[in-house]
This record gives sequence, structure tokens and C-alpha cells, in this order.
Amino acid sequence: MIEEKNSQATKETKISLRQFIENNQRLITTMGVFFALTIYSTSIPIKQIALALSFLFMTCSFLIWMEVLSGITDYTSWSLHWFQIALLWAFLAFSFYWYIEYRTIWRYLLFIPLFSFISWSFMAIMKRYRLFERVLVIVPEKIRRPIHISMGIVLILISAEVAFLIMPSLNSILGRIADSFISWGKK
Repeated sequence: MIEEKNSQATKETKISLRQFIENNQRLITTMGVFFALTIYSTSIPIKQIALALSFLFMTCSFLIWMEVLSGITDYTSWSLHWFQIALLWAFLAFSFYWYIEYRTIWRYLLFIPLFSFISWSFMAIMKRYRLFERVLVIVPEKIRRPIHISMGIVLILISAEVAFLIMPSLNSILGRIADSFISWGKK
């Protein structure tokens, strides 16, 4: 729910940090609540549920973070620019801590963000180059919808297959990174 004031910034009027926070205080507060829920949910006695909830709350935090950052235009004050950088590093540090602390969940659930990213990428390419429209223009109108649905299902299956192929290697790389940071912290 980014206010229109942010999108109406021009070269003459730079958005200040104060204006940005006033316009987006609900989003920033909600993001903080989801960060707190990410940590709090790990204390649930049933570990599988705790990890799943923590993952879901972290995902909600990420989505809100993306929404907050989307409201920052090129025409910002220096303080808002540095706030954006600090917010980026804070989120990355929190995400990295969360990954290292609960990396067992990633061995099993890495498929979800990986699949989402791959399928989103495929869909963005399809939309950017209007591949659906270009293929469907030669198809009779009666069978366009079933072909459109079939193409979507095929893209989802390809995305899932690519995610399953990448997941073991990515898990190995992420595991080595996490282990190196854990051993670095013990020195």
C-alpha cells in the first residue's frame, strides 16, 4: 500500500526519509511484526510446525520488504537513500542468520523458493516476448484456452524439473557457506 506521493516524485521534489516513513509506516511496522513472528514461531514445541511457520513468516517479511523498497524512487533524499541501503543489509543479515540457524529446513524446503523463482522467470520471459500470444495467434479460437492451459502446465513441470535438478548442488553450496561461517564464528 505505497502511497501515491512516492510515485509522484519528480526531479524538483525529493522524498525525504520522514515522508517515506510517514507514508509507509504500516508496511514497515507489519514487516517488523513478521520478523518477530519468524523468530517467535521457532519456539513452538513441534519442530516441523515451528520451522514451517518460521519459513512462512520469513516469506511474508520478504514480500513486505520488497513492497517497501518498491516505493523508493530515484528521487530520494540522501537519508532515504542510506535508509534503503541499511534496510537492504539488515534484511540480508537477518535472512542469512535465519538460514544458518535453521538450515535444516532449507535441505527440504529449498525447492519452494527455487521453483517460485524459476517459474516466475519463465513467465516473465513469456510475458516480455509475448510468446503465448505469438503461438496462440495461429491456433483456432475454439482450442486456444486448452492450449494456453497446457502450455502453462508444461512450464510449471519444466520449472519443477529444473528446480529438482538444481536443488542438490545449491544445497551443497549453501551448506558449505553456512559451515564456513559457523566455523569462522567459533575462532
